[in-house]
Amino acid sequence: FPEDEPPFHDVLFTDPARREGGRRPGGSGRAGRRHKIVDFSPSPAALRPLLKKADSWCIKWGPALDLSHEALAGGDGPLADLNRGDYELELVSWRGELREAAIWGGELPRVRAAATVLEGEMESFQVNRFEGDPELPAPAIQAPGDYIHEPDGSLIRSGLLADFARKENLFLLAEQIAYLSSNTNPKSPFLRTFRRLESFPFSLARVQEALDRRKIGTLALKKRGFPVAPEELRTRLSLEGEASAVLIIHRGPEGHLAHLCEAS
Repeated sequence: FPEDEPPFHDVLFTDPARREGGRRPGGSGRAGRRHKIVDFSPSPAALRPLLKKADSWCIKWGPALDLSHEALAGGDGPLADLNRGDYELELVSWRGELREAAIWGGELPRVRAAATVLEGEMESFQVNRFEGDPELPAPAIQAPGDYIHEPDGSLIRSGLLADFARKENLFLLAEQIAYLSSNTNPKSPFLRTFRRLESFPFSLARVQEALDRRKIGTLALKKRGFPVAPEELRTRLSLEGEASAVLIIHRGPEGHLAHLCEAS
């Protein structure tokens, strides 16, 4: 149909194609990904008249794309000329992996932002949804408590980490580092929680001493704001023993900090 005469829709769902047709060179069978949203099909410019002719609508969007209001409602975005309160941004994850972003608008009931975690198998999954304000300031930074929490990606990408932390009485471990902590275990589907055993300024010698002392033979490595990849760091450590642990490393105000935790 002509772009200047779109049909009316009661409800419109659109999933703009982000891959080129055909095969990659070499016959891998996977289509090439478009990196500019103006090259999506339909393009943002083609989507806008469709939204105006729909009572309610939803756009499936890439969770790794720029999800700021400036990008979505700017001149090249699909929501040009809409205000921040005119749509809901929802981020959806499954099995610990961020899968989709969805933009809801029109007459549908909505909030400003939502994070959704799907649990279980495809045939019988459970929906966990957190709604909140994406513009709240970051929570306070405190010394680590008894538990360290790795938040789900849906909380981070939806901008709801601060709101969630406040409602669950959690605090940050460092500025602009998405690890949370508390002295109680909230047991939330939006968190992967580890009981902290000990913390210390990071150095290979300190880490090795703690591993030897606790006879750690199996170690999971997690890091944020730390320049060394876990695979490379693992080659520098000696693991001997029957116990398991998780080592969390992150940037702090005066260097990198390490937290040795029980395996979850």
